[in-house]
Amino acid sequence: MKDYRVAYRKEVYNTALFVRLNQRINQEEVPVSVQRQISLVLHDLTDIHNVLAVLNIVINFLVSLSWSPEELFNTFVHDTLKMPAESSLVSGRAQQFCRLKHVTSL
Repeated sequence: MKDYRVAYRKEVYNTALFVRLNQRINQEEVPVSVQRQISLVLHDLTDIHNVLAVLNIVINFLVSLSWSPEELFNTFVHDTLKMPAESSLVSGRAQQFCRLKHVTSL
């Protein structure tokens, strides 16, 4: 019996996108303690959906730009992309800690 594997176009696209992002900005993991604090704040699907939408926009910009990995995520979102305050990471701890080098870890 043949083994057929299915790769959805979106999955292949996302993988390639993450590879390109990591080539531009070396990505690092967010420490587990910060991950826990972030997850405690994400209570409903609307929050999760909003964060994922912002991450998608940020990743698509970062794969085409050279940017400092040390810049705070929210600084990039608000000052560079000029996105509204609602586009912030929900967790205050994430806002203080997460930098562009943590995008794939979010």
